[in-house]
Amino acid sequence: MTSWVAFAVVGVVMASIAAGVANLFGDSDLRRDYIDTVRAIRWWMVPAAVGQLAAVVGVFVVIVDVAPRLEIGWWRLLGGSGNALLGQTGLEGVGWHAMSVAIPIGIGVLMPSLAHREELQFRLGSERGGWWSRFRRQLTFGLVHCLFVGVPIAAGLALTISGFYYERVYLTALMRQQPVIDAAKHVTGPARLPYPQAPTDAENDPDLWDAHLTEFDRVAEENRRRTQEWSDGLAQQIANGYQVAEDVAGGAVAKAAAAHAVSNWILIGLLVVLLIVV
Repeated sequence: MTSWVAFAVVGVVMASIAAGVANLFGDSDLRRDYIDTVRAIRWWMVPAAVGQLAAVVGVFVVIVDVAPRLEIGWWRLLGGSGNALLGQTGLEGVGWHAMSVAIPIGIGVLMPSLAHREELQFRLGSERGGWWSRFRRQLTFGLVHCLFVGVPIAAGLALTISGFYYERVYLTALMRQQPVIDAAKHVTGPARLPYPQAPTDAENDPDLWDAHLTEFDRVAEENRRRTQEWSDGLAQQIANGYQVAEDVAGGAVAKAAAAHAVSNWILIGLLVVLLIVV
């Protein structure tokens, strides 16, 4: 790889990292997503990440064995190693080595935000699609890495496994909260008062019949008031139900983003250790 190409790519990556950090400080929504993702991390995500990463590597090896030409990617064609996002240029020198360590660390700091953004794009709404739609989304998720970070095509195909893992985390979190969504979306009718029964001996007691009619009119008026009040609040009740569903989906996205971040942190950690040791 020529130094000017490496400098251009690394410069773009470093500028993106700086912009990402600045956005975290300046955008409250981004900070909320970042914090929600970190809070959603659970211990089981570590062994699960190791398992799915092993599966991705296994699928990658099989694909390369069957179709060796798929081992190529645009970053490798330019002479780089790994992927462009992590700044692995393969060039020697103290400066290049320092950047090859610093960039992954910077990406690691931003990872909850980056993972949350990808989960919003590729996992949110998966529950509404059929198997073909879900497969297409996860395949696209893998191949996007070929386009934007330069991983080999075989790696992009293998990353479909990761996509399905994150989707499963998202769907599981969503299904566990389905009773909450159902309860929030359930629209109840107005609480109407029962009408009084007609007196059986009204013919012999006009006052009793007059009292019945008076009570009937009072109940009817109260029921009209309650029905109108319910009708006026119906739109808000429906909106509240959809807001609960949206909040639950947001929590599921954060859980998937947490699993995503943990997986990438493991890879970044291994890379940084190898770069420092070697």
